[in-house]
Amino acid sequence: MMKYLKKYYHLIMATWLLVIIVVMSFMSSWHNLNFAEKKITNRANKFDKQAYYQLVHFLGGECQCSEYVVEYLVRRRPTPNTFEKVVIYEDRKNFKSKLEASGYRVELQTYEDLEKEDSPSGIPLLVIANPSGGVLYEGGYSNKLINPFTEFQDLVKLEEVKKIKREIASMPAYGCAVSEKYKKWIDPLSLKYGEVR
Repeated sequence: MMKYLKKYYHLIMATWLLVIIVVMSFMSSWHNLNFAEKKITNRANKFDKQAYYQLVHFLGGECQCSEYVVEYLVRRRPTPNTFEKVVIYEDRKNFKSKLEASGYRVELQTYEDLEKEDSPSGIPLLVIANPSGGVLYEGGYSNKLINPFTEFQDLVKLEEVKKIKREIASMPAYGCAVSEKYKKWIDPLSLKYGEVR
């Protein structure tokens, strides 16, 4: 009898360990998708002709990565001689007031707006366009996951674009999924994103 109980005990422990490994792999994959893979460069309505180069930051109001970007942007303030705008999806942490107080143009969007063809799949996402509205960079702010110690490369990428005046290679855009398709794909159990709308 004890022999069978030990077998069941080992079977239960092995199953429990397998469940923990599967759940942890879901959790670690949440921020390891590159959302810059979907090119959203044909947005005439977002990248109008301007007198200056354009920096557009796509952020999410419930995303920790976006919160780090907001803290960084508030510290550095808008770049002179550049049209800089922040687009925030579902501003649940009141990023808008902090950014506007620092001098940024802010546009609020809802999750319904993400159903449009030209919307990002994930955030944070940085887009740099030339004065004619042509997108020359679309990607992340760093080669790594964004955290409080990230060395943001947005201004480095802006200078690179200005220098060579053509599209440059993007860094991966790791962060939070905002499109329903990505949410269902990377979080089928609704552990991070709650009930998918």
